[in-house]
Amino acid sequence: MAGQHRHRRGRRRFRLSDVPLRWRAVLGTGFPAVPRKSPDVRLTMTTRDRPTIGYLPAFADDAFTAAIRAVPAARLVVLSDADLVERHAEQLDGLVCGGNHNSYSRAVAQVLRARARRLRWIQVTSAGFDALQENGIPEAVVATGNGGAFNVPVAEHAMALLLALARGIVPALASDGGRWNKDRVLPGLRPMEGASLAVVGLGGIGRAVAARANAFDMKVTGITRSGRPVEGVADVRPMTGLADALGESDAVVVCLPLTDQTRGLIDAALLSRMKRGALLVNVGRGAVVDTDALCAALNAGQIGGAGLDVVHPEPLPDAHPLWAAPNCIVTPHIAPAGSDLAIRRIADVITANVGRFARGEALLHPIRI
Repeated sequence: MAGQHRHRRGRRRFRLSDVPLRWRAVLGTGFPAVPRKSPDVRLTMTTRDRPTIGYLPAFADDAFTAAIRAVPAARLVVLSDADLVERHAEQLDGLVCGGNHNSYSRAVAQVLRARARRLRWIQVTSAGFDALQENGIPEAVVATGNGGAFNVPVAEHAMALLLALARGIVPALASDGGRWNKDRVLPGLRPMEGASLAVVGLGGIGRAVAARANAFDMKVTGITRSGRPVEGVADVRPMTGLADALGESDAVVVCLPLTDQTRGLIDAALLSRMKRGALLVNVGRGAVVDTDALCAALNAGQIGGAGLDVVHPEPLPDAHPLWAAPNCIVTPHIAPAGSDLAIRRIADVITANVGRFARGEALLHPIRI
């Protein structure tokens, strides 16, 4: 017929209505091709749907369950362990969880792949999502992050570690039998003003570190995969320039996520390229830095100190040599903690995305797993 498409005899044209409602969201999302910061990841819902959202406790549980309950169109199920996940898996349309192994464990991932046939979306509350990457998520499920809610407290912690190392807080705290002893502290003191700082990784946390370093009048060099300009950072170089940047810097702050490309990136070879006596801070992921190589560099005096909020392995065993390494500060992965504003930001993201999910609107802060 003129103006209409012709189809082979006996073949019926495919219609979206042929697909069960719960799978319509999968068609056309193309999530593997969505850029990490794409603003438009849509999951189709209809007005007669009332999605069931599971919550796997991670931290700030009262705030996050309240954030889900703030959307009347959604039903909340609190899942305290893998057994409860298995019991409710077939009901789940969405899941809110931490991105670490304590929340999104291998057992949870296996149950979801095997039984969560309705599941279409996972909202991560933490800054990192290593567990989702390592344990995997069900096919055709999209994931969203917390929108950089922890950028500020993590950057503050990075600067606190850097200041503690530069201003001799570690030797000052090691009191000489309760006696006043400047001689213990004075030799290691150094200024922040005018010092050169390499920030490795200029995501939200790295940019927040750079902004605070600029306030201390430090000379900031940023390292990114592409080396493209970043607002607020005067000198940005590609990852191929990392070794040269380390050799020019008085201090280095590592803000990288853990991926196949970044695992063990800061190894013995790169540590040897650092300026002798330079300081290293890591608030990214522990396995980005080779722990054995770091211990050796500290003990040999190749670097002047390390401030670590993340380590590998984690938690760090009691007898690990890093505890005894000179001028080394280890904090127990607490950089994101202590900020009510950060928790409020995450809760707002959860409420917004649960509502968007229920209405079939674009989800905020998609991440690539």
